[in-house]
Amino acid sequence: MLGEKFDKNKFIAYQIEVNSFDGEKIPVTLIHKKNLKRDRKNKLLLNVYGFYGLNLEIEFSIVNLKALEENWIIGYAHVRGGNEKGSDWHRDGTVENKYKSFMDYKSVAEELIRLGLTHNSLLCGYGGSAGASIVA
Repeated sequence: MLGEKFDKNKFIAYQIEVNSFDGEKIPVTLIHKKNLKRDRKNKLLLNVYGFYGLNLEIEFSIVNLKALEENWIIGYAHVRGGNEKGSDWHRDGTVENKYKSFMDYKSVAEELIRLGLTHNSLLCGYGGSAGASIVA
């Protein structure tokens, strides 16, 4: 329960890489309870940004904490257009290449489903500011 003392040892945060449509490796940060079952029954909130050469920031959120305590997975898709892998990564997701940001996000979602972390009916997309266009 949220009123109890927060026990950080119940959770794990780690990064995986997912192949995008063109073979590019897309970093994905995942946070969830340590005892998570890969049974396709987990709700997953997949965040994205991928604009203006800015990194997708991972920060504490009381809303995310409540979701984590309710067995949700919180994911961050670090798609092209951001700066997670430098200026070439940013440029490769802009202007005529912007579609790569969208395809990266789609590839991440599909891989998380394939890995059994969630089901397509339990995956929620979220993108703040310009990142909202990717999940729209």
